[in-house]
Amino acid sequence: MSTAKAITLRDVSKSYGSVKALADLTLEIPEGSAMAVLGENGAGKTTMIRVILGLASRDSGWAAIRDTDSKDHLARRRVRYLPERVQFPEWATPGDVFRHIERVRHEATPAEFKDRAGELECGDLLNRKFGKMSKGQRQRLALALATAGRPDMAILDEPSSGLDPMGRILVRKTVARLASGGTTILLCSHLLGEVEQVCTHAAFLNKGRLVANDSLENLSRFTGAAEIQTQEPGRMTEELGRAGFSCRTEQGSVIAVLQEEGTIAGLAASAAKSGVPFSGIQMKRETLEDVFMRVTERGEQLVP
Repeated sequence: MSTAKAITLRDVSKSYGSVKALADLTLEIPEGSAMAVLGENGAGKTTMIRVILGLASRDSGWAAIRDTDSKDHLARRRVRYLPERVQFPEWATPGDVFRHIERVRHEATPAEFKDRAGELECGDLLNRKFGKMSKGQRQRLALALATAGRPDMAILDEPSSGLDPMGRILVRKTVARLASGGTTILLCSHLLGEVEQVCTHAAFLNKGRLVANDSLENLSRFTGAAEIQTQEPGRMTEELGRAGFSCRTEQGSVIAVLQEEGTIAGLAASAAKSGVPFSGIQMKRETLEDVFMRVTERGEQLVP
C-alpha cells in the first residue's frame, strides 16, 4: 500500500447549531487503501464525507485530498461520490444522465459506462426511463454512473441501500474490483459483513470523535479458540480431548480452546496425530460486529 495520503483530516470540527457533528477529528487514509467508516446513526460519518468533498464547511481544522485543501474544487478531480440517497429525473434515462455528467467531468467513455453497468447486471436498462425502474435498479445504475472508468477515489455512502441479496453481491464485487485496481475506497455501510469482505481498514466514529482506526486484522482480538474443519467433528473432538484440549462441535467444525495464540502449533500437531482427516485449522478472531459493539456500546478507544 502506498504511503501517500489520499485523504487527510486534521483536528476537524463541525457543528450544526448546538449539535457537535465532528469534534477534533484527525484521520489519514492512504492512497490505494480500502477504508470503512463505521458508527451508529448520528456518529458524524456523512458530515465527515461532506467536509472531505467540500460540500460542508468546517468550523476549524484542515481537510485535504492529496494535499489539496478540500475547499478547492481541483481537489475533487477523479474523485467519485455516491450519496446514500440519489434521485434522478423520472423522464431521464441512465444514458441521458451519463452524457450530462461527462460534459462536466470528462473522465469516462460510453463504453466504460456500459461495461460497469454490465458488471452490475443493469446494462439492459441504459435507455429505460428512471421512472420505470425499481429502487434496486436505480441504485445499481447510480453506482455505475459514479464509478464508470478508472476513478482515483470512490467515496460510497451506503451503496447497497435498498438492494436485494443478489444486488448486494454485485455491488460488493464491483467495489472489490475497484479496490484491486488501485482505486482508493472510502465506504460507509451498516452491513458489517459486506465491509469485512471489501475493506482492509476501518475507522469508527462515536459522537463525532474518532474512537478506533486500524487494519481489520489489528482491530479484531483473538477469541481464545481455533476452528478445525473436518468431516468427522465428533471423532476429532474425542481425539483432541484425549490430547488435553477442551473442544466442542459447532456447525460441523470443531472449536478448540487455546490458552494463547502460539499454542495453535500444538493443536495442529495433535490433530495430525489423531488420524482424523481435516482440511484446515484457523484462529478464531472477533468479527467486525464484535469490534463495533466494543467501541460503540462499551466505549473502548482503539486509536493507535
